[in-house]
Amino acid sequence: MAAKRRSPWKMTIAAVLVTAALAGGVGYGILGAGARETPAYETRPAARGDILSTITSSGTLQPISFVDVGAQVSGQLKKLHVAEGDWVKEGDLLAEIDGRVAQSRLLEAEATLDNLGAQFAAKQAEMTLAKQQQDRARKLLAQDAIAREEVDIAVSSYKVSEATLKALEAQIRQAEASLQTARANLDYTRILAPRDGVVVSITAQEGQTLNANNTAPLILRISNLETMTVVSQVSEADVSRLKVGQAAYFTVLGQPDKRWEGALRQVLPEPEILNNVIFYNALFDVPNPNGELMTQMTAQVFFIQEKAENVLTVPLSAVRAGRNGGGERIRVMLPDGTVEMRPVTLGQRDEINVVVLDGLKEGERVVVGGGAVVSSGAPAGGGNRMMGMMR
Repeated sequence: MAAKRRSPWKMTIAAVLVTAALAGGVGYGILGAGARETPAYETRPAARGDILSTITSSGTLQPISFVDVGAQVSGQLKKLHVAEGDWVKEGDLLAEIDGRVAQSRLLEAEATLDNLGAQFAAKQAEMTLAKQQQDRARKLLAQDAIAREEVDIAVSSYKVSEATLKALEAQIRQAEASLQTARANLDYTRILAPRDGVVVSITAQEGQTLNANNTAPLILRISNLETMTVVSQVSEADVSRLKVGQAAYFTVLGQPDKRWEGALRQVLPEPEILNNVIFYNALFDVPNPNGELMTQMTAQVFFIQEKAENVLTVPLSAVRAGRNGGGERIRVMLPDGTVEMRPVTLGQRDEINVVVLDGLKEGERVVVGGGAVVSSGAPAGGGNRMMGMMR
């Protein structure tokens, strides 16, 4: 059977479709080759600002001074006149200890002194009489009116009276000292504030028996909270860079945006070892007139090494090291969108920014990140769709 011949017009249409398909494929290839691949960059403008180079550490807040108030006499704590948080002035009554025993001892000491005073008066009269008898006996002896033996007895009696009187004088001084002690012990039953400050803790309770025979039992603590001391732990790697008088500041957890400023007062010579790391305590003081700062608050501390104000800065993330040990460079985004690797001269830096001394102008945008390729152009598969039309 003879093969069926295609009509000329159908062959013409097929040729046209094939030609169009090939043209479309070539065209897509040309378009695809011409698609742009543009990196996406994150940029920041070079801007003026301040740079602080610091040593960072953590610390705690303590009162600049405090005093522990204890009992100097034994007895039952009868009354507490203050509570924690109270402001007291020097001389204010803080607490009272049962004073009955101390009062009794005072009365006893007064009675002993009175008794010795009476004895002294009697012995003084006896001595006066013995002195008169001695003088009379000597006159009579000069007149040969009495025997020498009687004169010796009179002289001896006077000396005994004189010695007895001196012994009583010593006993009286001792009794006076005992009386002063008894009075002081009675005064000690009223515990007074030794200084101005805030009662920050109370460790004894009303009704508690206090034994002051060996050590003074602690009743409460008064602290000066008008000035606080920052106790900052600085590592041994950084402590050599600290100098007395160096400026410092800190923030606390509750107010991270507020700074308290001071100057380094002292670095304690004895280190602390925490987890096999050596730290030294660096101290500086700050005023606390409003009582915002409290004992044992945690502080984020910064000791200022260098400070530069109103200088041209860029983020540290913009800096790239030069090849083969060359100088540092910065990628700069030009107005036409292209990126230039530019050599620069850098200066002081902190944890975030660095000063640009030369090679960059204020407002120029520097690349701090990104660089991922973003493609644009016709989607793939156009040629396949065209060939499907031919089926």
